[in-house]
Amino acid sequence: MHSNNLIIIHRSSDCPNIRIGVKKIQYALSSYVDLAFLIPKGWKVGDPPPPKFLIFFDDIQDAIGAANYLRSHLPPELRDKVKWLNSDMTSTFKDEELAQLILGESWGLCTTDSFGMGMDIADIRLIIQWRATCHLETLWQHFGRAVRNRELTGKAVLFVEKDHFDDERMEGCKKSEK
Repeated sequence: MHSNNLIIIHRSSDCPNIRIGVKKIQYALSSYVDLAFLIPKGWKVGDPPPPKFLIFFDDIQDAIGAANYLRSHLPPELRDKVKWLNSDMTSTFKDEELAQLILGESWGLCTTDSFGMGMDIADIRLIIQWRATCHLETLWQHFGRAVRNRELTGKAVLFVEKDHFDDERMEGCKKSEK
């Protein structure tokens, strides 16, 4: 690189259009009940769909389990609106699913890091990281997938196990003292 051919661009990575939150996981991790708000029980054809979403998991089986849980809340004819995506799938399948998500034919994906770089979708309104198991850099990459269109607003939520919260730790200490 020669300095006469170099352009330096400084741009903040601050994304004021993404609201970031943390939510305590209340139910058993393998139940995925904490994700029920996306598609509440009793959802029926004609009800508004959930916001376009990505849920990141560290484990393929968790992604599949969560997708199946969410799909179980949908009528059979709409269960293909929520899918899982992981590294075991072919590039062709991933490309097709990405196209379905972009077109709005799919509402959301339960995925792993296989939803990689270069998969930019302008209108993903909700990003969820399931469990506090990833590195901070990975978390920011996941959260940065939300609303690439800066005119939209979105949410990024880290769902965290109870034992990471001070109130739960204090309760555990009180129980152990007894």
